[in-house]
Amino acid sequence: MVIGEKYEVLEVLGKGGCGTVYKVLEKSLDRILAMKETKLVSGTEREVYEKETRILKTCFHPALQAHRAGERSGPA
Repeated sequence: MVIGEKYEVLEVLGKGGCGTVYKVLEKSLDRILAMKETKLVSGTEREVYEKETRILKTCFHPALQAHRAGERSGPA
């Protein structure tokens, strides 16, 4: 599976009530990342995940290389 032509999904790392975490290859930079896809149902949940993304952007560690919040349409 490819997400937005930029990321190739390599495997599912975990799945839960809020969504799925994938191990992905960012093709343009040839690097491995984790991507969290959430199942948002309400505006309140969206705010929680946007806040989580803002908090992660303040963290600096070699294992945390990139943080991006986005949306895509269509089936997961």
